[in-house]
This record gives sequence, C-alpha cells and structure tokens, in this order.
Amino acid sequence: MGVFTMQCSLPSLRKGCVDIQVATHYVPEKGLIDDCIVLEGLSKVHSKLKRGLKEPLETTRAMMTQFEEAVERGAQDTKGRIPRIVRSLTELDAALKNGDIAIIHAIEGGHSLGGDVATVDEFFERGVCMYTLAHFYENGVAPPVEGIPYDFFLKKLGCFKHKHDATKSLPDLGRTVVERMIEKGIIIDLTHCTPPAREAICDINAKRRPLVYSHTGLLELMPHELNVSAEQVKRVAETGGMVGVILMPYYLKTPKQEKGFEPIIETLRLMINYAGEEGVGFGSDFDGFTDPPDDVHEPGEYPRLTEQLLKAFGEKQTEKILGANFVRVLRAGWGRV
Repeated sequence: MGVFTMQCSLPSLRKGCVDIQVATHYVPEKGLIDDCIVLEGLSKVHSKLKRGLKEPLETTRAMMTQFEEAVERGAQDTKGRIPRIVRSLTELDAALKNGDIAIIHAIEGGHSLGGDVATVDEFFERGVCMYTLAHFYENGVAPPVEGIPYDFFLKKLGCFKHKHDATKSLPDLGRTVVERMIEKGIIIDLTHCTPPAREAICDINAKRRPLVYSHTGLLELMPHELNVSAEQVKRVAETGGMVGVILMPYYLKTPKQEKGFEPIIETLRLMINYAGEEGVGFGSDFDGFTDPPDDVHEPGEYPRLTEQLLKAFGEKQTEKILGANFVRVLRAGWGRV
C-alpha cells in the first residue's frame, strides 16, 4: 500500500467515460504529522505542507484556486472531452448537455472551516457541493472514528497510535455547522464521523436534505470503525440520500479474502438490500491513503467494472449505481430548499 496514491487525471477520466467528478480537497491535519515520523519528516522539507498545518482555511482556499487553474489549463487540451468546474445545478446541466466533464468541489475535514461557521457560506458560493465533516483527527466540528486500516504498514513502524473516542457526539460548533449546511444546501457526508455524531446529524437534519456516506464499506463484511451498519445505511436512505461504496479492498472484506470484483459486487448487493436501488453508488477514494483494487485502480478502468456490474445487476440498476443515484442526490440536496 502506498502512503499517498494519485490515480485521478484528465486522461484517466476521459478513458473511463466519466461525466461528473467530485474533487475533494483535503488539507492534512496537524495530528497526522504529529502521529507519524515519516510525515513529520516530509513536513520539515516541504514548506507548503508546514503552512497548511498552521493555516488550513487559507490553504484550502489556495488549493481550490490552484485546482481551478489546473482544470482551466486542461480545458485548453482539445484532444478529448473538456473539463469544466461547475458551481451550481444550472452549470452542471449545461456541462452535461455540452458533453463536458463536470467537476465539482467538495471538502474533507471540518478543520478547513477555520472554526467559523460563516465559512460555510463562502464555500457554498465557491461551488462546494458536499462536505465530509470528520476525518482522521479532532477538528472541533465532528469527532472521528479510526480512519486508517488496522494493519497499515506505517502502523507497524510506530505511526498512527492516537486513540479515538468513538463515543463522542457533535460539539456545539458542529451542530451549528450542520444546521447552516442544511440551510445553504451543502450535502453533508457522515463518513469518518463517530456513530453518535452520525445519529446527531440525522436528528438535526430530520430528513430535510439527503445525507450521504461518500466512501465506506459494511461492518458485517469488514469490522472497521469507518464502515457502516445496516441500520446506519437505512437511516441515510430514509433521507433520500445514498451510500458510496469505497473501492479499497481492505474496507470491503477481510484482507485475507479475494480482492477482485467479487467483494465490490457483494458489498453492493447488501447495500441495495438496506438502502434500496436508489440509495447506492460509488465513492472510489482513489486518491490519498488508498490501495485501489488491481482490477479497477483508476477511473480509466471503470469500463471493466461496468462490465461486471451489468452481469450482476443489469442495465437499469448499473446506470443508477454508476451515477444516476448521485445526480438525484445532487438535485435534491445541493443549493435548493
């Protein structure tokens, strides 16, 4: 497993026939560096990484700007479909009608809010469609579960020994942030949150907006804190939301079991039983602390996955899994009351 993997690129998106790409911005948390000597060493030689640890809000702003500039440069390449940053449903519809690749901002980690609920409005205006509140470490917005595989090789070197308290619920700031995101229309992602925080978000939301788990597996197949139970899947489905099945073998089945398409298909079958046909999709999590499956290790391999889905679920359900369900959630949860 690599420390960081970067699998998504414009050529790969084109090869994989991707219509919509949610680009999630993540600024490494200070706790991540403090908890791993390898990353601590990197932070000492990379000034941008050091600055990001101290100024996550400013770094997130800069990251989004740099990303937008990179997408614009990609749009000058006329060899394939054009990538476009879209900041609203209207712009999304226009991009899809034109046959462009629609790229939408998302953010992972409440630390990027800078401790100020007003930042929710700023990010909404920049086109953020979804926000993952928790991540690896406490951020004042949502408490996290353990988010790294238990057998991750860096743990064997003494990294990531921090203990998480999975009994914590949302602090006051988190409740205020959740309410503001519901009001503005930023889709709330419960992935990485503790079970009490997940329940609190569902209670505050009261089915006003669709909620999501953007990248996760099932507890019954792989007992890891990141994964969700059948009841948690059902509760999110009741909001009109959905669960994105992570494409990382460790979270789909125990590591000793098969790591090809079979665990993906089995997870999807169970998810559909709990969430219904409208409540399941993919949240690949290709980039970051990931170990993509050999059979589909980057977006360009999606046609191979599509072939397997068609065999297992048929054309109608495959279309829903591969994007129709997420588009439905976008239309119901992004920017509209």
